Amino acid sequence: MTTRRLYVAVASAGFLSIALATALAAHALLEIAQSAGVLGGDYARHEHASVFPVCLAAAALALCGMLLYGAYLAGLDDASLPSLARSLRGLIGPGSILATSLCASLVLLAMESGEQLASGRFDGVASAFGSVPLAGAGAILAIGALFNALAGAFCGWLASAHARLVFVVTLLLRAHYPTAAATTLAKRAALTTFDYVWDVSQIHGKRAPPVLAS
Repeated sequence: MTTRRLYVAVASAGFLSIALATALAAHALLEIAQSAGVLGGDYARHEHASVFPVCLAAAALALCGMLLYGAYLAGLDDASLPSLARSLRGLIGPGSILATSLCASLVLLAMESGEQLASGRFDGVASAFGSVPLAGAGAILAIGALFNALAGAFCGWLASAHARLVFVVTLLLRAHYPTAAATTLAKRAALTTFDYVWDVSQIHGKRAPPVLAS
């Protein structure tokens, strides 16, 4: 898999998992608010059979992204892991918050509409967001912003922890695959670690002092 395809695959998996997680969190928040009488709505009038499939899809997408990232970390590509992590971090901002919130709103709408139709009725599009749709939309936006911030922090951690992660992967490869091919992969990972530890411009990018830039 090329660097570009890997970048798109990891970014897409992350985006969709955040959107689905936002929809699930908003669904839970609206259900709690309606149960407490803070917000009116019809969540208590039907079964929420779509929650588990959406939760499973969100977990599967997140796992897929992490596995692709782990494959990249194991030395299956020559590009810089810190650069990939910083690129993913650069995607996160107002645009990603709005995009994930919109996607989450559509997912929540599909969930509630399907559940209502399965129970033999349809109370309208707005009912998916409670008796005050603006409040529901605001909750989705706030949750989306929180999850995007968490994803950005995670990407930042990946970039800074690159050397330690490659060292761990090297040990795992040597322990689990004692073959010539695995030794080659382990050596590649070890050399990659050495390269990133000493090449400050690879780790810090534009933040590296000019005298250290390669």
